[in-house]
Amino acid sequence: QPYSRSLLSKSQKRKRQQHLKSLEQQRKDQRAKESYEDGYADMFPSLNKPQPFWKKTLRKAKNVLVKKKVSTPGTLILVRHGESTWNKNKTFTGWADPDLSDMGLREVEHAARLLLEGGYEID
Repeated sequence: QPYSRSLLSKSQKRKRQQHLKSLEQQRKDQRAKESYEDGYADMFPSLNKPQPFWKKTLRKAKNVLVKKKVSTPGTLILVRHGESTWNKNKTFTGWADPDLSDMGLREVEHAARLLLEGGYEID
């Protein structure tokens, strides 16, 4: 049997190349859609752009040479309010903001003194 193989014409080759390009573009579009489906890509367009090599290199060098000031996190202090006039009368307050009773004012002042003696700096 003689050796034979099928050869594509120029138009067939061109069509095949176009088809392969369109498939590759579809794959790229699908990958882009999957990677940005959380919606952040539209909110931060600068994150989507690839950065040039020199910019990445300069950023790394800057991070090594320049020490950033490290700030320590603050302290969250929760203090319950003192006794109010409505608490004293056993009245349900709901969302109201009644005044503190004399006992409530003393409780708040005592809590403030304890915090200051404990070394807390209030902003």
